[in-house]
Amino acid sequence: MFNDIMRNADTEELDKAYKPVPVDPKEAVATILYSSGTTGMPKGVMGTHHNLTTVFEVISTQMKDLMMNNDPSDALLVVIPIFHAFGFILMYINLIRGKSIVLLDKFQPRVFLEAIVKYRVTRLLVPPPLVLFLVKHPLVKEYNLSSLKEVRSGAAPLGAKIQKELKEKLHIQHISQAYGMTEMTFAVLISPPGAEGKIGSSGKVVPGMMAKVIDSQGRSLGKLQEGELCFKGPLVVKGYVGDPEATRNTIDKDGWIHTGDIGYYDEDGYFFIVDRQKELIKYKGFQVPPAELEALLISHACVDDVAVTDEGHDDEDDPSDALLVVIPLFHAFGFMLMYMNLIRGKSVILLDKFQPRVFLEAIVKYRVTRLSVPPPLVLFLVKHPLVKEYDLSSLKEVRSGAAPLGAKIQKELKEKLHIQHMSQAFGMTETIFAVLISPPGAEGKIGSSGKVVPGMMAKVIDSQGRSLGKLQEGELCFKGPLVAKGNTIDKDGWLHTGDIAYYDEDGYLFIVDRKKELIKYKGFQVAPAELEALLISHAYVDEAASHKQNIIQVDGETGESLTADTLLKRSIRLAKWFQHQGVSVGDCAAVNSENRLEFYTVPLTGFFEGVIFTGFNPEYTPWELKHVMGLSKPKVVFCSSRTVDKMLSILHEYPYVKYLVLFGEERRSYHPKVVMFNDIMGNADREELDETYKAVALDPKEAIATILYSSGTTGMPKGVMGTHHNMTAFSEMISTQMKDMMMNDDPSDALLVVIPLFHGFGFMLMYMNLIRGKSVVLLDKLKPRVFLEAIVKYRVTRLSVPPPLILFLVKHPLVKEYDLSSIKEVRSGAAPLSAEIQKELKEKFRIEHISQAYGMTETTLAVLTSPPGAEGKIGSSGQIVPGMMVKVIDSQGRSLGKHQEGELCFKGPLVVKGYVGDPEATRNTIDKDGWIHTGDIGYYDEDGYFFIVDRQKELIKYKGFQVAPAELEALLISHPCVDDVAVTGVPDEASGELPLAFVVRKPGTKLTEREVEKFVEDHLSPAKRLRGGVIFVDEIPRNPSGKILRRVLKERAKNLKSKL
Repeated sequence: MFNDIMRNADTEELDKAYKPVPVDPKEAVATILYSSGTTGMPKGVMGTHHNLTTVFEVISTQMKDLMMNNDPSDALLVVIPIFHAFGFILMYINLIRGKSIVLLDKFQPRVFLEAIVKYRVTRLLVPPPLVLFLVKHPLVKEYNLSSLKEVRSGAAPLGAKIQKELKEKLHIQHISQAYGMTEMTFAVLISPPGAEGKIGSSGKVVPGMMAKVIDSQGRSLGKLQEGELCFKGPLVVKGYVGDPEATRNTIDKDGWIHTGDIGYYDEDGYFFIVDRQKELIKYKGFQVPPAELEALLISHACVDDVAVTDEGHDDEDDPSDALLVVIPLFHAFGFMLMYMNLIRGKSVILLDKFQPRVFLEAIVKYRVTRLSVPPPLVLFLVKHPLVKEYDLSSLKEVRSGAAPLGAKIQKELKEKLHIQHMSQAFGMTETIFAVLISPPGAEGKIGSSGKVVPGMMAKVIDSQGRSLGKLQEGELCFKGPLVAKGNTIDKDGWLHTGDIAYYDEDGYLFIVDRKKELIKYKGFQVAPAELEALLISHAYVDEAASHKQNIIQVDGETGESLTADTLLKRSIRLAKWFQHQGVSVGDCAAVNSENRLEFYTVPLTGFFEGVIFTGFNPEYTPWELKHVMGLSKPKVVFCSSRTVDKMLSILHEYPYVKYLVLFGEERRSYHPKVVMFNDIMGNADREELDETYKAVALDPKEAIATILYSSGTTGMPKGVMGTHHNMTAFSEMISTQMKDMMMNDDPSDALLVVIPLFHGFGFMLMYMNLIRGKSVVLLDKLKPRVFLEAIVKYRVTRLSVPPPLILFLVKHPLVKEYDLSSIKEVRSGAAPLSAEIQKELKEKFRIEHISQAYGMTETTLAVLTSPPGAEGKIGSSGQIVPGMMVKVIDSQGRSLGKHQEGELCFKGPLVVKGYVGDPEATRNTIDKDGWIHTGDIGYYDEDGYFFIVDRQKELIKYKGFQVAPAELEALLISHPCVDDVAVTGVPDEASGELPLAFVVRKPGTKLTEREVEKFVEDHLSPAKRLRGGVIFVDEIPRNPSGKILRRVLKERAKNLKSKL
């Protein structure tokens, strides 16, 4: 009896004198496990000690999250038999990691599910049938499986559709599959550490192993070419016990194990298993993988399980692979489609012209499988309500050409109609047909026109004809046998297309714009010059060919506008006035004004002349004005009628101020230092642009461009010195990080700015908009109806706003009265935005892109943003922008790892020079190595996304616990009766500080103090309870950028307590 052998072993002391037997690890056999025996009787696979130690090395690097996790409750469930290699090695892995493993004898549905719930199992490593069970079985709905964080599948291929369904159904954080065999000890393909992997892929080759894909002749194949998978390295076993012939047939003389599995790898080195070589069905010379059919059939709603095999029939070839052509045959696209179809010898369905119902009925009637159409027809399939009435499930492939197709429409079509293959091509009549196409068997990349077809050559050139490298935009040129005769071909045979494009690291081409001005209409090329020649002959047309001047700013309240041309003329005129008045490099010019069209003329002139710009809050009291005047010492102050009297009241204290320049029409002639802005401008708007003007040369890293002010929530504002280098670095960053916004050719792509231009956020938004050259709608301050009417009137597409304005959009009843459907993008900054509000905004307005960014006046603007083209993660401030570095540190200055909260620090070209006149504050914020210490608490996840938790200085210290006001605020704002909220700490002798909430009730609600306290008690730990109480107020005090003025709240709380 085993128990007799073990008698008392459990209770005895550990025998530390015991020593294992030394062996030669590469020769000594450690295990004999058995292959599955699907091709005959099982064979005994000899694994060595060296094989096992290699497994340890592989999993220590490839499954680091699994192996190095310090959570003692991180439990793994094993239901795979331990005699099987998969189960055996799983148990071996778990011994190394030293965590709990929940063992089941066999699979019994209820026992399996109950074990996950009872032991709060976090990880499953299971074969596909158990994944299938979790996705399909009705029993699963009865159990709470929320503890599951990771599912890895192995032992057999897992369908991509099942993988997706599991992720969506159980909200699993990490799902992936691996590939291995008993003959390779364990997995040789795994998703890299920290990566989700690719749906349907078995991962990449593990460290130390080699892989190749070979054809039937043993020749190595390239990417995306299917063949037999072979592996070599320290995980390959010794061979089959007692069967040298089987060993030689499986492991060749060079040490390569031939798996018998068919697969391929992609451009990123991810491997995809297609099927077993021995199980492929041979049909008329074609190889049909059973696994592909099985993956399709298992997706049927009524199919619970499926297997496909060969019955030996030789059916007729499928004649139903039909193509529909609705493009005119006189057009090159339609003509060549018909020619192509003659070659392939399949049915083509011809339509004379596009009629919606006829088009859809033809797809249904003839079970059309392929469409090659221009973008307007793709748009029709995505957008038109008629489409819902028809079953278009026969469609397997859609290719688009004749004009660029938007990436968004491409994605929508794929999701709406479940198209297997969606791609676009690029060609011209001058290239006979398509010269860019997605490679055979590849999906292509969303937004790309594909790769160059065989036999053709392509290059991207600049205006001087020089070839450009990857990701550099220029004119697209082609050479080769598809180029037709014509006059757009240079002496070396290159066709110059006039299309602007770039190619990426994988050789995919992306069309950006037309160099020439041909208008692409439904695949036709329309020449503007032809229309202009006709229109100019009309008696009332003066200049049809001239471009409309770019409107760069619009006053959202009055409708007054300013063109880019006028802004430039005004800035040059002001530059000359500066020169005449002796205002030069290193001097300072201030603007003390609300948002208005004249505002940005001053900083733009400053950039040209090397004059430092500074902006004052128009709400500053004379005392606060004196503080910022003392920091910046401006020679000229620009004012509005709202602020000029305040400036005049203190002007006598600052003899270095030469002039007060007054915006607007109202004259103040009684003071000798007051000059009217309009008088300086004279006739500048109507005069020709002075193209002889040259900006002053500066050292960009040393020359100060701006003095903007920190928020002052922890004391008087500090003047932050930004250099010209900071500004140019910001330009470079947004050109890559916000490419969708910066490179958009839509002239109606309007941005609304309601944030004060004297504030870093508003100032840099305006600067960014000058670079992109689109309209910005300016509002002086938030007036609910004016704000909403401006969005509607100007069809505003983008909002960059602080959280209070997002809160307004989500919560305010007025919003329902307006059609805000023009808004496509909302970015939030200046203060943290709660995940709850972010979700509500997305759902309420169906915004395409919502994200938040993070930055400070001291980092020029954003240093964390969502990557280009990415939605970002709810609640996250994004990833670090190009060129910047970031770290999270503890109180000792030590760098922390992912998911560990600490202070955020940044380094790079966006970090400012320091604080004007305050070297001590500069040293306390920017250390000797150039790292800026933000005072903000945050962490980053495995994908490099950062999450801001709170302000270090604003943390409430309660009995040694650190309570984050932002956490309490994020919870309280989700209460249905709360309209706005702020939390601060109040001093307490016994506990240090107590959390106190200031709450704005929603109109018509009767929320009580106790209900608020109970809401927190029900959701958060005891340290975070509102022991300081609840105070109901009409409004939360905030600074112009939306940050809560906690010092005001603390003072208010102090006064209230003293009165009690």
